[in-house]
Amino acid sequence: MNLRHLRMDESNPGWINLWVDVEGRSLNVMSSQVFQELDEVTRELRAAGSAKPVVVRSAKARGNIVGADIKEIIAVQSDAEIQSFMKLGQDIYQAWEDLPFPTIAWIRGACLGGGLEWAMACHYRFACGDSETVLGMPECKLGLLPGWGGTQRLPRWVGIAEGWRMLSRGDSISGRTALECGLVDGLWDADREEECLRECVQTVLSYPWPRACKPLSSTERLRQWQEIASTLDSNQTPSESTPAMTLRSQGMIAKAITAGLEHGFDDGLRCEREAFWGLLSQADVQQGLQRFAPRRPAT
Repeated sequence: MNLRHLRMDESNPGWINLWVDVEGRSLNVMSSQVFQELDEVTRELRAAGSAKPVVVRSAKARGNIVGADIKEIIAVQSDAEIQSFMKLGQDIYQAWEDLPFPTIAWIRGACLGGGLEWAMACHYRFACGDSETVLGMPECKLGLLPGWGGTQRLPRWVGIAEGWRMLSRGDSISGRTALECGLVDGLWDADREEECLRECVQTVLSYPWPRACKPLSSTERLRQWQEIASTLDSNQTPSESTPAMTLRSQGMIAKAITAGLEHGFDDGLRCEREAFWGLLSQADVQQGLQRFAPRRPAT
């Protein structure tokens, strides 16, 4: 494989390290090039038939994966183009989730947006307990919605109420809070990283396999969501704390959650990607992204 942004290290006898080190960036971001490499890696791992766990790790000095490549998002010129980009990521994350051996997201630093969507497509997640490690879905603050399965997987892992809170507010949570709400399976000590990784891999191997994931759609979850949805005000007036683009984003996130609960995971994914252009093409969203991109350390 000719990889520029990902690196497979099979030197450890107990697991495979998949290092994420996006070329030319100080922080890791998900781009179409990264997805194409991830697709290649996923196919290679499946073909190899190894039973060893695969651990996804960042090779950057700071940060895990901070989200999508904003430059690539800004450059999109049509609904068809953005839907193709969203479908690419959705399909590859699904293929990653379907691998027949444990996959582990090893999180240190900011794990946000598309980065967290990849982590949620892993079978297990372990986060560093330091103050720099945060997890979140900040898309609504940019007037967008998650496009690679975030509206579907987050409620599965943390529950409807907490999932909606994180998606609709865009706030990040600490590793400790992520452990408490079920988003991660454990915390590790930065001063004992390799030792902790060895212990976590052994713990994962002691669990029954395949891991039984919580179903996204269920009568109980649908009832909980209907209670939450009944309190949402579709006529809410924009304010300084909740601008119009955030309200639009929240509305589309709610529709995607509803689609997933009522009609299944695939319909929820379809709703995500079909809603994306309607948000991205708004003038205030474009202006916000243009302001955000130059400040972003990853660019």
